[in-house]
Amino acid sequence: MLNLIRGEFRKIFTSKSLIVFLAIPVGLSLLSMASERILFEVVNSISEGEKVVYTTDLGYVLLSSVAQDAFFIVMSVFLAIWNVKDYSTGSIRNMLARGCTRTNIYFAKYLVSMVMVVMYTVVNTLFSVLFSFIFSKVIGTLTVEILGLYLLDIFMVIAIATTYFSVIMMFQKLAPAIIINLVSGGVLGIIISIIQEVFIKNEKINLNTLALETIIQRLPVKVLSEQTSSQGGSLTQVLAQISDQLMKPFEVNSTFILHMNIVCVFYIAIFLTVGFLVIRKKEY
Repeated sequence: MLNLIRGEFRKIFTSKSLIVFLAIPVGLSLLSMASERILFEVVNSISEGEKVVYTTDLGYVLLSSVAQDAFFIVMSVFLAIWNVKDYSTGSIRNMLARGCTRTNIYFAKYLVSMVMVVMYTVVNTLFSVLFSFIFSKVIGTLTVEILGLYLLDIFMVIAIATTYFSVIMMFQKLAPAIIINLVSGGVLGIIISIIQEVFIKNEKINLNTLALETIIQRLPVKVLSEQTSSQGGSLTQVLAQISDQLMKPFEVNSTFILHMNIVCVFYIAIFLTVGFLVIRKKEY
């Protein structure tokens, strides 16, 4: 098992795709922050009012660093590239002939994939924060609550990556795996929202929390809206409107965090098991 894990890491770290995997979200973060600063300067230059300083909230930057569609697109594509290669080239037969079991191969690939996903998430966040300091005046502090929500974000990313990995291993073909992974998140969110609005009458039941990608994208706006609610102003009003329109409102507290951790465990257990049961029956 350890040899398999080392082998999987070796294949990834010696691949040029790793540089691309880490560079794309960093480049997008740079482009996003630079364009926002330029837009702010343009609007501010034509305004007749008092000049203001462009600021960003540290907690918001931290949480929003994993709340972009491009973040998940890149992750799904490269997880497919790394894990499908052995099957498309026929290398899997050689691995089995050397005495490696399907179980060891499956879980070695999974463990390495999740390590890469965590590294990808942290690197993307570090550069997002760096670019925020370069292009804006960063306000706010890193509180225990924000750090806890960021760790929850990482856990949700791992759960989403597990679903991607399961689909990849079940199909073992690049194009179908990528397409299904890219489409499934949005479709699931829409289906859950429809069920919530049409069939769920109990206000205490919020099925939208099952759509992890939606929660990740909504959490930064929700937290920033709650932090600034006491200050009033147009920014708060806009954020509140967006928050209410996206999905049924939820309160960010310890109960919510516990609930989302349980949902993540459920996703990981179900999809990891289903993927394993499917690959056990495949012939190579």
